[in-house]
Amino acid sequence: TGLLLLLGAGFYFQFKNPFKNNAAGAVANSLAVMPFTNLSGAESDPACESIMDNIYTSVALIDHLKVIARSSSDQFKSTPKSVLQIGNELGVANLLKGRFLKTGNEIQLKIDMIATQEGGQFWTKTYSASYQDIFKLTDEVVADVARQLNLATRTAAAENRLLARTQNLEAYNAFLEGRQLMLSRTTADLQESLVRLDQALALDSSFAEAWAFKAAATLLLPSAGETETEKKYRLTEQYTLTAIRIDPTNSTAYGVLGFLYHNTYQWQAGENAFRIALQHNPNDAQANYWYSILLRSMGRVNEAVEFSTRAVALDPLYPIILAGHVLNCVYADRMDLAKKSLENGRVLFDNSFAYHMASAYRYMAQTEYTQATAEFNRALVLNPDDKGNMPLIMYCEAKRGNRQKATTFLQGLTSTTPWDNYQRAVVYAGLNQADSSLYYLKKAADEGYYFRDTKVTSVFEPYHKTLAFRAVLRRYNLAD
Repeated sequence: TGLLLLLGAGFYFQFKNPFKNNAAGAVANSLAVMPFTNLSGAESDPACESIMDNIYTSVALIDHLKVIARSSSDQFKSTPKSVLQIGNELGVANLLKGRFLKTGNEIQLKIDMIATQEGGQFWTKTYSASYQDIFKLTDEVVADVARQLNLATRTAAAENRLLARTQNLEAYNAFLEGRQLMLSRTTADLQESLVRLDQALALDSSFAEAWAFKAAATLLLPSAGETETEKKYRLTEQYTLTAIRIDPTNSTAYGVLGFLYHNTYQWQAGENAFRIALQHNPNDAQANYWYSILLRSMGRVNEAVEFSTRAVALDPLYPIILAGHVLNCVYADRMDLAKKSLENGRVLFDNSFAYHMASAYRYMAQTEYTQATAEFNRALVLNPDDKGNMPLIMYCEAKRGNRQKATTFLQGLTSTTPWDNYQRAVVYAGLNQADSSLYYLKKAADEGYYFRDTKVTSVFEPYHKTLAFRAVLRRYNLAD
């Protein structure tokens, strides 16, 4: 009840960037935890991963330290690139490298800290411990790292969160396996992820982070039909609140809760949850990104750009986050910034469907419909399972003169589901048939479907002042 009152009342504070750029452009108080080198053989890979992940999770909680997300730093495993190149690509001043050796039940860990601009090691230390004591060893490493960077070890909230983590090594390893399986987002891997997370919770039912990731995996699972979706949302909320009861500072749980509330059009509750998540862990790239998407849905596009910029800085090699940032820039009419972001990402993300989808949105907003169609189709080739942009492809086809193609698509929509009605609204907008477009947009909304970017997308921009469009926004509490 206390949590819900907190969310309902709001949790407002000003975000201040604690990081300052140095002369070379990298953030001075910044760090990337690089993939550790395992000197023991493949059978020790899980143990190496456990200690590396625990160190990463802990240093991310150090106050006033920017820590790059692992989804970006892990891409430099076995890289031939120099320290300077890595530092420039990640935008960090320091790298933390580790060499891991496990002999029986004993482990040795050598940690090196390297300044990326100078290209030289400025601190090194070797640690020895029993494998069962890796959590204690992690605390020692993190304290040393903080001292080398002249930073306070952790906040009181971070200390409480670390106390709430599991001390069961078997549960932690099952959790890591479950979390890794989530990355592909495929149904089979998400289901197997839930199996591993349940194994972790069977070993330690007070493992808050496992509850939070169980909520995330549940929310990401596709659902068939309204009843199954409602059940999924109900379980997601139940698991996040369980995690928060165990650990009131768990940023992952608040982030998933915010994403759930966004999906269910509870805008203010979602914003409150994201703000709490980022108070407890400003380095959470996913929470920064999800929050930016919520802000753009609410029409606060300049704020959305602010938070997606932060997300890109924390996770610069994740194409989904870059694509979302580009969309935020497009909706904020920051076409210069959108173009620059796409140019910076072209080499890295040319094979990502999300990159080409974002490029298509930029072309569409600039009424360059031929180029937009080509980019949407390129995204579809790269990810043929994602048919969500089909109405936009037909919208662009209609706008560039292929009206018959758009009409044929409409004739193929034989069902009257809310999603199909929304597709009709988009294509009729491309055909410049305002009455039909607004009729189906309102019909979809009345039946429970609202595209979250309806308020800001260029597709419906000509209708913004109409009573029918305003009625749709009011129905979802988004009218100004």
